[in-house]
Order: sequence, then C-alpha cells, then structure tokens
Amino acid sequence: MSLNFEPLVKNRARNFGKYITLDKQGRIMLSAEFRREFSPIQYEKQIPFDVFVFLEKSRKIIGIVNAEKERLVASDKLRVDKRGYVNGKDIAEAFRLDPKQGPYRFTYEGRTGYEGYTLDTFRLVEAEAE
Repeated sequence: MSLNFEPLVKNRARNFGKYITLDKQGRIMLSAEFRREFSPIQYEKQIPFDVFVFLEKSRKIIGIVNAEKERLVASDKLRVDKRGYVNGKDIAEAFRLDPKQGPYRFTYEGRTGYEGYTLDTFRLVEAEAE
C-alpha cells in the first residue's frame, strides 16, 4: 500500500500585507506592514498615534488619514495604540456589521484624494466574514 503524504505548510500570506481587521471585540486592527509605512516613527518606537477616519458606507470602504500630517476640523481623531488597535464600534455600526459575527477583513485598495486630503483606503471583503 502506497501512501501519498504531503507536508502541511501554513498559509502565512494571509497575515502579510496592508489590511484592516474588525475583530470580535469590535476593535479595528491595522496591519503591521500598513503601520510601518503609514507612521514609521511611531511604529519603530512602538508609540500610539492619531488618525482621522472617513467612511464610504455604500461600498464599505474605510479611508484613513494620518493626523500627524493633516489637520481636519470636521472629524474626530482616533488613537491607535502601540499594537495597532483602535476602537471600531462606530465603524461596525456605520457598516451594519456585528463584530461577534466577525472577524471582518478590509483589504488595501490604495491611495485616493478626497477634498484635498490623501486617504489610504480599505474595502470590506464580504466573503471573509466568518
């Protein structure tokens, strides 16, 4: 009897790249690769930083602006902790997502301009909601 064993190789690619995750506790987590590029000094020093968040509700897109580089009057700052987490309950509510049904993954779409600001944008991957 011949057995055809294959080695198990974990899919590590799912944890690399630029993405955002809305976890089951209602927290938004910014990937390390995104944080390293977005706010390199804070990433290297492992210190919190502030962001402004924009939502495109109909297409479930999150836009993020570095609060260190831009000043906005019509938006509240959100504090990203040294591990890359920020409260995401308002985002979950705006997109009508139940964090307990998550996690939800938002993939990086690129940079786009909006009212003179440069936003890093992330789109919800519907099939990833578990």
